[in-house]
Amino acid sequence: MVLLSAVLSAVALVVVLFEICLLGRAIFSWIEPFPRNRFHAFLIQVTEPVVRPVRRVIPPLGGLDLSVLVVFILCGILLRVLTSYGAMLPFPF
Repeated sequence: MVLLSAVLSAVALVVVLFEICLLGRAIFSWIEPFPRNRFHAFLIQVTEPVVRPVRRVIPPLGGLDLSVLVVFILCGILLRVLTSYGAMLPFPF
């Protein structure tokens, strides 16, 4: 039981870090639409493998890309499921 909780907590930590990367990507996309900054390019490289399939299902609407928002919401749902099964988050929400 302790091992399962530890694994779920590790997965929850990865999801939280991924959400932080998504948030950084969204903020950078408002400030700098074309990634010239190394950190912005890194955030795109980390998040694009998950965002791209969602973008195929939900195309941009008038220049507004909602795929990042959808992935962020799905990560939040995944965190709720993980915590309901006993995962400990690195910080309380």
